[in-house]
Amino acid sequence: MRAYKFPEYDEPVYDCRDKDVVVFGGGNTAMDAVRTSLRLGARTASIFYRRTEKRDARPKEEVHHAKDEGINFQFLVNPVELLGDDKGWLNAVKCIRMELGEPDASGRRRPIPIPGSES
Repeated sequence: MRAYKFPEYDEPVYDCRDKDVVVFGGGNTAMDAVRTSLRLGARTASIFYRRTEKRDARPKEEVHHAKDEGINFQFLVNPVELLGDDKGWLNAVKCIRMELGEPDASGRRRPIPIPGSES
């Protein structure tokens, strides 16, 4: 990947044109990163989040606008392994599907891995 560096730009911006970008997480930083990647030319941009859409703390309008913009959301997915090449570049991420377990004492259902669902 080509990084644009100072002084041409104040901050390094990685060239994500024609790349498939996946951001793990469900917070504001994840949303900013994935939407920025798409705007910088990513072929696809996705959010993988280990909880459900219902448990997503972001305003529903923000998720709606991101979907309208082309962001793909995958809920109940968690990374388990990063796969790279001999030069240290990330080539793939192995993920596992999650399901909601029984409610705990607070009533919250924790995501738990589904055995054999790795991809």
